[in-house]
Amino acid sequence: MRFDFMISMVKSTLLLLLVPTACLLGQRSDVHKLILNDLYPGEGVETFDLRERKIPSAYYFRDDWLYGRILFDEDRESASEYTLKYDLLNQELVVNIDDEGSFVIPMNLIRGFVLKDRNPGRIHEYVFKYHELDINNPGAEIGLHIADGHFTLVKYFFVDELPATYVPALDAGSLDRKLVMKEKYFLIEDDHVTEIPRQRNKAKRIFEVFDGAERYLKEKNLDLREESDLISLVVFLNQSYLKKSKT
Repeated sequence: MRFDFMISMVKSTLLLLLVPTACLLGQRSDVHKLILNDLYPGEGVETFDLRERKIPSAYYFRDDWLYGRILFDEDRESASEYTLKYDLLNQELVVNIDDEGSFVIPMNLIRGFVLKDRNPGRIHEYVFKYHELDINNPGAEIGLHIADGHFTLVKYFFVDELPATYVPALDAGSLDRKLVMKEKYFLIEDDHVTEIPRQRNKAKRIFEVFDGAERYLKEKNLDLREESDLISLVVFLNQSYLKKSKT
């Protein structure tokens, strides 16, 4: 009920804001003010109407719309849920407002977001947050938290473009470029960020400096090229850290 009420408020406010713009400028502006009172009480959030923007392509984390929340800092998030998509190619978070269309939430105004996958019998949450992941290319990047605690395991998605494979002499291959989703993994302890190599032995050397990690790796016969094994190891490290902090 609260969600329906908030959407009604947003739609009404949007229409009111668009009318003066059309009257003053004689045409519809590319930039609209969308007031989400639930997110920023009394403030306007600039968004861009995707029906007017000329984006050549997009590559979404999930093609379907998922309910989700907006994160502003460690202690504050939106009270209501919205239908969202995350565009990996353009690094944009898109919100759907019923029949009004899809709009982009300015990423510089938020800390992250949570997407909910409502499968029968369970709800899985994808928690994305900003981190400084690449020391060679400063700037916050959105990463998916797959293990949390003193040690945080972050999965960073990016889109790579494969060139066309068409060979005129053979009249074979594809003329179209292909976009593929790839990922990197990072271990975060306090403010220290370490990229985890995808080679098994190099990844082991990253973790062997932590107490008990080498023994756990051998006991469980973990292959750190596998995401599930990475998560298992980081969960173990967090459990060990908690035990030590209590002694």
